[in-house]
Amino acid sequence: MLSLILSGGTGLSGQSFSLFAVNDLLRVFEDGYKLPPAHDTVSLFGIRAETISGQFVIDTKSKLTDVSVDIGPLTNTITGSTVPATAIRWDFVGSVLLPTNAPNQPLSAVVRPAPAMFPDYLMAERKIDIQGKSYQAVWLTLDIPDNAEAGNYSGTVTAKSAEGERSLPLSLTVYPLTLPPERHLKIAVRYSVDHFEKYHGITEKYSDEWYDMLKVYADNMAAHRQNVMQASLRTIEISLSPDGKLEFDFTQFDRIVQVFMNTGGIDYIETGYGLTRFGEGAWFSTEIELSDFKVLNRENGETITMAGRDVVPVFLPAFESHL
Repeated sequence: MLSLILSGGTGLSGQSFSLFAVNDLLRVFEDGYKLPPAHDTVSLFGIRAETISGQFVIDTKSKLTDVSVDIGPLTNTITGSTVPATAIRWDFVGSVLLPTNAPNQPLSAVVRPAPAMFPDYLMAERKIDIQGKSYQAVWLTLDIPDNAEAGNYSGTVTAKSAEGERSLPLSLTVYPLTLPPERHLKIAVRYSVDHFEKYHGITEKYSDEWYDMLKVYADNMAAHRQNVMQASLRTIEISLSPDGKLEFDFTQFDRIVQVFMNTGGIDYIETGYGLTRFGEGAWFSTEIELSDFKVLNRENGETITMAGRDVVPVFLPAFESHL
């Protein structure tokens, strides 16, 4: 865990802003809704080769402009060895407007009633303005080097603005253990490339821009030790030749897999569903059948739907051979 020690307290008069630390597992709303307990010290600890996180808050009394964060190296308090500043990343936490809460949920099950701004993502901006009387969370990500000496480290993190700056002592405890690169647990967190247009404005599927965004996802997943990727069977184009033979084009499937394999951290491929529930109750039904497939009829250029029982016996051997 990371230690952020507030110099001078959180409510000094005559200052345009102050800093305090909060638990990184808790959300910090811009308007201070159910503000997490403020601490002047947060301990952060880990083992070598582990990635850990921390969070602190910029509490503004008046508007701040050109706000940024600067972090220096961490120095072992006994040996003088360092964890370089490049091992520590910072990001402002951005918020999104949630118009309504999830349906059919009791009030006790939601974080806060909507509509409201919810802290949700790490911002790309390295310098922002912050409105007065608001709370801006800053997320810290620390990659403990695999050769770091065990012990206690100290350093400084500084919030800078045109109106002034405040600094926090920063401390880290590294224990004499090392996280091995090998993973023995299959970890898959679902993501959807179908939302690239909605959330990233990418309108052309499989364009270079689309693959660039996929790489962002892949790198982030690998950095968090997720070792299972998804490449849907639907990315494999199936066509019916004029002589009635099924043929398979793995071009997009292969390119997607390669993006993830290039991270060096992906061990398994998940291809998604090949079966469909049907009958009364749909999702809860125990009646299951093979999914249908979209197939391009090359004789007339039309896309047809073929039953899974007619496609799978041909597709699976071809897919296995390709893999």
